[in-house]
Amino acid sequence: MYYSYLNKNVIVLHYGHGFKNWYEAINPSLEIEFSNLEGFAYIVDERETIPELKLWLESNYESIFSAKLLDWCPEVILWPQNRSFQMFAEWFAISYISTVMEVHSN
Repeated sequence: MYYSYLNKNVIVLHYGHGFKNWYEAINPSLEIEFSNLEGFAYIVDERETIPELKLWLESNYESIFSAKLLDWCPEVILWPQNRSFQMFAEWFAISYISTVMEVHSN
């Protein structure tokens, strides 16, 4: 087995309290254990530093935010208004991964 370095970064998101609170407010009869849900990862072109990767997310969070809201609620009228990056960061736990390796079998 050998590994090769990929010129990519990964941003991993997990649902946070803000997202959970919003979803429970619009669906009070449903109970979902958000802490048991898997996270989701976005593979992006490599940035030189984690601060550059954070800047990339700040520039692109709106489409990710909208996609996650749409996954849970197709009724756009129920989505929060004035979605900022600060709100995004409160609604999702964010991890930045700068080293991505691909595993190859022999």
